[in-house]
Amino acid sequence: MQTGLLHIAGTIRTEQLWPQGDSDADTLKMFVGDNEKAFQFRASPFDNFAPTQVFRKCEVQGITKKQPINAQGEITIRLQGIDAPELHYLPKRYRQNLAETSTLVLSSLLQSVGDSPVPCRAFTYVAQPDDVCDIYARVIADVLVMVGKQEISLNKYLVENGYAFPAFYTSLYPFEILPLTKAAKKAKRRRLGVWGENCYTLVPFNPAQTLRRGEQSPSGDNVAETPPVAEGEGDNIATAGNDDTGPANFPKLFRRQCSYETKNLPAGAGANGEFTGTLMEYLRQSNDKCYETKKFLEKGMYIARPDNFSDFFDDDCNLLAEPWDIIFTEKPSKLVGEVEW
Repeated sequence: MQTGLLHIAGTIRTEQLWPQGDSDADTLKMFVGDNEKAFQFRASPFDNFAPTQVFRKCEVQGITKKQPINAQGEITIRLQGIDAPELHYLPKRYRQNLAETSTLVLSSLLQSVGDSPVPCRAFTYVAQPDDVCDIYARVIADVLVMVGKQEISLNKYLVENGYAFPAFYTSLYPFEILPLTKAAKKAKRRRLGVWGENCYTLVPFNPAQTLRRGEQSPSGDNVAETPPVAEGEGDNIATAGNDDTGPANFPKLFRRQCSYETKNLPAGAGANGEFTGTLMEYLRQSNDKCYETKKFLEKGMYIARPDNFSDFFDDDCNLLAEPWDIIFTEKPSKLVGEVEW
């Protein structure tokens, strides 16, 4: 299949990130406005980029039908190939350890570029327009900013410094998977962030650990420090709360843990009786399909045998595999309207 490249030019408001805003470390709004050249596509490396207006003339059919560009002229970008600790997962905006810290680190990096909004560009390798957005109408892409004279990939930066896990989907190409795997291995060797002690042991669910607004967030000893992007660079930034330290579950597991725990609350605390088994039994019945990365890269999605997500955990839901050894199936979305490049 031919691999095209979509390039998007725009800006990012740093104030959208927590604690000023609600954005966490792996999801950003990017302003594209009415710039007719904001979206440019080339069908192959041998072609020139040409402006495309596809995303101004269509809607994304996913969970609901939604325009990819909102009324403020922004697209939502989900940083592809990574998963940062959850800052506000529904239904009660549950939060993981290191979620505040990872967001503050990203905010600090963007602020080091200059005043908000910060110029940036995004890109994603796709074969057709339907490949660009997920079921939530988010553009799945890499985002790059200039820090001094160096262009930094936010995706790689967060993984390489331990502020996000690698999280791969079947829509990614091998040349996108391998650099993030290398970055994650580097962070693990240095025991950074999410790769601290007991990083594969299930962290018990804490229903009291939820999103905190910035003005209400207590300061503590866990000061998030922006890792230098070059020798001599990097500044201390805002302080996360006291309970932002400690290990964090692989976010894909954490989200299922939240769903499970909110269906198993004690009597009188909102139990709805939907599921009464163990967390492992819940994972098994959820039947989330995924692949071993090695087999997926060797054989492809249509030949490699899919596994269940639960196969990568022991009976106590401790992770048995490296996060980069798992590739999740992508739920398809479809563009509705004028969808020709």
